[in-house]
Formats: sequence, C-alpha cells, structure tokens
Amino acid sequence: MNTAASSADAADYVAAQQIAAGALPAAGTPWLDASRDKAKTILADVGLPTTRLEDWKYTNTRSITRTKFDPVLRSESWSETAVIEQLKVPELKSHRLVFADGIFVSELSSDADLPQGVRVMSMAQLLQSEPEYLKSALGSALPNHRMDLRR
Repeated sequence: MNTAASSADAADYVAAQQIAAGALPAAGTPWLDASRDKAKTILADVGLPTTRLEDWKYTNTRSITRTKFDPVLRSESWSETAVIEQLKVPELKSHRLVFADGIFVSELSSDADLPQGVRVMSMAQLLQSEPEYLKSALGSALPNHRMDLRR
C-alpha cells in the first residue's frame, strides 16, 4: 500500500518551484541547479508524506496539499525594527536571529560575539562568499539516496 500522498499532491509544489527557478539565489550555477532539479524530481516521484508513515504519524500534511504554494524569494515583511525591539526580553543576554518568511534578515539580527567558528548568514550570502564550501556541505547531512516515503 502506498502510504505517501500521491505525486499529484506534490505537483503544485514542483510547478511553483519550476516557475521560480530562474529567480532563486545562484540560479544558473550548474551544480546547484542539478541539486534543485533532483529534489524536484524526487518530490514529484514520491509525493508528500502522510500520517501513515511512522516518522510523520503526528504531522497531518493535508493543509499543505490544500494550500496553493508560492515560493518566497525575498522577504517584504517585518521590515520595522520597532516590532523586533518590542519582542526583545531586556534581561536576556542572547543573540537575535531574525527570519522573515523563512529568509534570514541580517540587518535586523544581532549576532555579534558569536562563539568562535559560528557564522550566521543566508545561503545566498554563502553562495556569493564561499560557493565551494556550500557545494561540499549541501546535502551531506542525509544519506545520498532516495527516501522511501511509500512504506
């Protein structure tokens, strides 16, 4: 029995990514375009996971399949620093990393004095400053094989 949602459920996501492909950071970079294409192919092939999968049993993905997906290419919200300042906890000594629509906003973040070796930047910034490092690290956290979402 196929316990992943049909690949038709993922078709809207794949189509939206295909439309946005040319506007993504570093579009036209061969290795990155190939990686993105591979991810779209896998998603189109296996579809979205369902609650019948052990790792997804408490995550209902129906709302995802019922919502139109529009990739966010740049953040246009949370541009007012006053809103960010209101959310601060005055006594808390911490770093502040601001993400708007899933995109790191360095100008609203406070990441001074990070521990040695820790750097925070968007993937777009890393692609510009150290593309070879990103190429070697991207996708290295998971095994390099297809995830079987059909179990």
